[in-house]
Amino acid sequence: ESEVLLQLVRRLASELGMAVIYVTHLLHEVLEVADEVTVLRDGKVEWTRQISDLDMQTLVSTISPDADHDSYDRATSESTGEALLELRNCHTGFTGPISLTVDEGDVLGIFGLLGSGRSHLLDALSGVRPFVEGEAVLKGTRYKPMTVGAAVRAGVALVPSDRATMSLFGSKTALENILLPRWRRTTRNFIRSRAREEAAFQEIAERVQLKPPFSFQLAERFSGGNAQKLVVGRWLNDLEPLSVLILDEPTQGIDVGSRLELYRLLKAFATEEKGRAVIIASSDPEEIERLATRIIVLSKGAFVGEVQPGLGEDALLALVHSQEEIYTTQLNGSHANE
Repeated sequence: ESEVLLQLVRRLASELGMAVIYVTHLLHEVLEVADEVTVLRDGKVEWTRQISDLDMQTLVSTISPDADHDSYDRATSESTGEALLELRNCHTGFTGPISLTVDEGDVLGIFGLLGSGRSHLLDALSGVRPFVEGEAVLKGTRYKPMTVGAAVRAGVALVPSDRATMSLFGSKTALENILLPRWRRTTRNFIRSRAREEAAFQEIAERVQLKPPFSFQLAERFSGGNAQKLVVGRWLNDLEPLSVLILDEPTQGIDVGSRLELYRLLKAFATEEKGRAVIIASSDPEEIERLATRIIVLSKGAFVGEVQPGLGEDALLALVHSQEEIYTTQLNGSHANE
């Protein structure tokens, strides 16, 4: 999908003579398609340069000068071998059947492109929709949440891909967004304690490195990366235990510095205490390779297989496209027989 868009941009510029302003956090796209680059940071123009004068390191260092981009190595397995979540021949109606085990300490990556069925699987795991077949087991107990609330009470929470419409309450404060599912933990006899709420907020804000750490600021006033920290921080706290944190396209629309901070938060959540794991779904093979300790690949609703990190981005894409070719061949064959 990305390559098709870049080709269209090139055609608009070269064949139709149009001027194109292309805004993106995907820096490889900048290097591929731009003639001139302007970097914005903290609401100000840092500089404008010709693409011939730039490389990836210069772009990254300008956008996020304080981040240590070499300090986060690709994830290594921290699994304890203790099964936390099991899926046994599960099917959503579109995705599956899938059988897999998520162990304590795992960061399970689910890789697939648009239409792969990733979101269907995550929805079933988080109570948005039921599995139509199969059985799920969480911490040794049958897991069949019929609502999102039931999933959260069981210890499973989802951070959806569409932050603006499905996760964030833009007209509410940062404090209200972070404490949303945990109000009862900061009340006594159903009476709110502002001091307790502020203390809980500040502890979470410090953990996720929220900038600025202002409890009163409206969520819509935060940058993309810090807005995502509000959503993730909602679950990365000690107010109520969580076993499995699920994220769909978690770094969509955020800069490279915030992306590295989020990677560290997720790995820490999975590994610093027993009985936790992370499931991350992404269409970005680089992200999956960098963050996941194990990877499953989906394509057109089918479970292609499980691979180990280190296989390489090109190999992941090849797996997906090979499955899509099989699907297209089968589809054309069925139409020919009609």
